[in-house]
Amino acid sequence: MGGAGCTVLVVEDDQMIVKLVTVMLGQAGYRVREVRERWPEVLHEISAQRPDVLVIEVSVWDAAPFQLLDGLRTDPATRDVPVVALYTSPELSEKELANRGVRAAVAKPFQLHELPARVGQVLSS
Repeated sequence: MGGAGCTVLVVEDDQMIVKLVTVMLGQAGYRVREVRERWPEVLHEISAQRPDVLVIEVSVWDAAPFQLLDGLRTDPATRDVPVVALYTSPELSEKELANRGVRAAVAKPFQLHELPARVGQVLSS
């Protein structure tokens, strides 16, 4: 499965990052949709939209993304949705994120080519 026609759902609170991610992934051939961070509704939106990949911001200062990751793994409708995490916290390790079901992690700030490349790797695996 490549980029053309695949849907990426973005959960990120910084609208500038959302715009940047939308442009970068759109230029790589992905359809990008955004879910506003109203955490109780996010899991439902993911289940309803059935994206090919989920891109989510995680931070040690906010438990909601981790609760979402746990919820994704326990819901049969979403457990197989691959997750790419955007993170800024040096306290977070890629191993810790992988233990939460994250298939790829991208540290912010990231290079323009890095996120589309990681999304493509996740879809190819």
